[in-house]
Amino acid sequence: MRFFEVMKPYYALLKAKNPSNAKDMYTDKFKEVTPITVDEILEMKEVPVEYASIAFSRSLHDREIPLEAIVQKLTNRSEAILTIDGCLL
Repeated sequence: MRFFEVMKPYYALLKAKNPSNAKDMYTDKFKEVTPITVDEILEMKEVPVEYASIAFSRSLHDREIPLEAIVQKLTNRSEAILTIDGCLL
């Protein structure tokens, strides 16, 4: 799996097989949030697993999630949105 971070229009950390799948997951999630075309302003970059691990664990700072669950989420073979902009929750 590869990890992708989106900064605009809304922050997200994604785990996907390729950039196309990551983009599709992101646009599917946010199509109801914004009336503009997400593709027009999407800023997405691939990040290393170490960076993704730290970003993901920091997003969970106020929750008591066992370390094993965090590692499992990062290492399993399923694509996922790991975290999104807090104002959208």
